Amino acid sequence: ALARSVDLPVILHVRRSADVLLKHLRRAGVRGGIAHAFNGSEQQARAFIDLGFRLGFGGAMTFERALQIRRLAQILPADAIVLETDAPDIPPHWRYRTADERAQGLTSRNEPAELPRIAETLAALRGWSLDETAAITSANACAALPRLAQWLRQAALLEVERRYLRQLRAAGARADFQDVILRTQLGQAGNLAGDVEVQQEMLTKALAGQQVVSGQTVAKRGEVCKAHRAR
Repeated sequence: ALARSVDLPVILHVRRSADVLLKHLRRAGVRGGIAHAFNGSEQQARAFIDLGFRLGFGGAMTFERALQIRRLAQILPADAIVLETDAPDIPPHWRYRTADERAQGLTSRNEPAELPRIAETLAALRGWSLDETAAITSANACAALPRLAQWLRQAALLEVERRYLRQLRAAGARADFQDVILRTQLGQAGNLAGDVEVQQEMLTKALAGQQVVSGQTVAKRGEVCKAHRAR
């Protein structure tokens, strides 16, 4: 009810209760989300998908004996799958320690950094390249969690900003001009509306050499921008 009232997706942690949960989700009418670490049946999987949910696959999929999970990862619609690690829980097979090994003090930490190798497992099961796997599952995650997509765009822009500032410094821009130049160009590129994609494209082109920045022209631009803002 809370998720529906604010029109947000939900993350589900489901263990031996999929059918009961599906019943309540149909009544609640939420907008979808992700069924984390899914390990149900194919029928249950498709029921969650019909309600707008993506299904999370992680470390458990890397075990060859996990036949049901691996089969689902192969046959479910491509737009229904997201990747996860559930760190520090549900380690992939290369991080798994038996009870005897744990008793001997052997430990192995599952971390988000394991995601690329987990992606390799999904790629092998689906016959995808790693680039395809990354693109498909990332798009699915962003579709399931729209605010994640916005955050990722903003993070990408911040990284491009950092690179552009380094280029300005290397070109001889004085420190007091760097922020003026950067922010003014961002505002112009985004039509003063904070259009992240337009801003990122502009800065990326600048880094690719489509705008030649020298110490002299940077300083001149800085003076112009400063004068414009003072009006």
